[in-house]
Amino acid sequence: MDKMELLRIWCCLVIIFVLSSALAEYLVRVDQFNFEVEDRELIVSQSTSIEQDGNRSYLSGHLIVGKPINEISMLASMDISRPSLPRVRLFATKMDLCSFFNNDYKSKFVQQFYNRYVNFINVRPRCPLQANVNYSLQRSYIDERILPELLPECSYFLKLEFRNKTKHLAQVLISGHITPVASKVPTPKFRVKF
Repeated sequence: MDKMELLRIWCCLVIIFVLSSALAEYLVRVDQFNFEVEDRELIVSQSTSIEQDGNRSYLSGHLIVGKPINEISMLASMDISRPSLPRVRLFATKMDLCSFFNNDYKSKFVQQFYNRYVNFINVRPRCPLQANVNYSLQRSYIDERILPELLPECSYFLKLEFRNKTKHLAQVLISGHITPVASKVPTPKFRVKF
């Protein structure tokens, strides 16, 4: 091969790399994924892990409850933070977890959240949650297309609190960084209503 041919091949590889890394409008990195249990009699086993693969963070874990449980509510909130600026709340909402498991919510944001997590669980959760069943989450990830447009580079903090009536059961904390992609390629956006 001559130098011109090597140069062309190298340029093609660089273009392919740039295009493949710019398919998303944001890079979403997860730095923390914790499941904190309040009711250890109900939640007998759980785990969480993060796997970094390329430009994406994958979340895995498991949950086993000691007795069937129904009537679970989930309080979900997400904040963002930028250096030298106060934290801003993007959303805070309360959901009935049984309706969430049935995908009854019409909000596109909730449906995307459902698709990102429930579809990655080995056993489709239904209410009541069954005792001694290993509900395992495998390689779920945050879909950058559900994020609002024009989001700046920032840190994010997602908190999910689970309650049975007034009793606090557990909470999930997910945090990381959102970085807009410099050379954006137009991609279909989901219109998200919070």
